[in-house]
Amino acid sequence: MKTVDAHELAARVAWSLGEVQRGEVIRVTSQGSVVAELRPASEIGELRIGDPHEPAVYRASPVRAKAGTARVLLDAERGDR
Repeated sequence: MKTVDAHELAARVAWSLGEVQRGEVIRVTSQGSVVAELRPASEIGELRIGDPHEPAVYRASPVRAKAGTARVLLDAERGDR
């Protein structure tokens, strides 16, 4: 799996689509966060656009953690970056 910034993707659309056609999955990032994935159409099946107003699309996770846990884990992962 490759990761490409949105600006680089815009500049290299043909290259990116060629990679996807060869079976590569490309994660697209914006300001360091993954915002999309490009993958071969044969892997997608049915394409759905997320709708935050449709509860079936965004189900609450059953996983629970103490408030602040995500921040502690992210800080540990990022180190001094």
